[in-house]
Amino acid sequence: MEMLEIVGLSEKDYGKRIETLSETQTTILKVVLGLIKKPKIMLMDNALGEIDQKVIEEFTDILNSIEGLTIIMVDRNINLLNRICEKAMILVDGKLVDIGRVKDILSDYPYKYDVEVAWKHGVDEMK
Repeated sequence: MEMLEIVGLSEKDYGKRIETLSETQTTILKVVLGLIKKPKIMLMDNALGEIDQKVIEEFTDILNSIEGLTIIMVDRNINLLNRICEKAMILVDGKLVDIGRVKDILSDYPYKYDVEVAWKHGVDEMK
């Protein structure tokens, strides 16, 4: 119930069709449905998608409080992984590159960006 309340779902919404819910509400509902049977292991493949960071923070606090739950997840959201996971693996082209504690992995692989700027036709003429 607490997880559903984070995204504004309550008993009054129980009769609603899923199609009428927001993307965030639907995303959280899917995870909550996965937790109904109180699994020991939960597999999550980009399960939280691109939902609001505030919702992720509140939601992960609840996930982390569930006793005896092991979460195995695949995600590109580093903040989410850092909030939920103790260990991480980096795979490149399906090959294991590194495995270790999340904070160690994050310090070993800082964000790197290659930026290439291409001028639109005619920009040089404006100088």
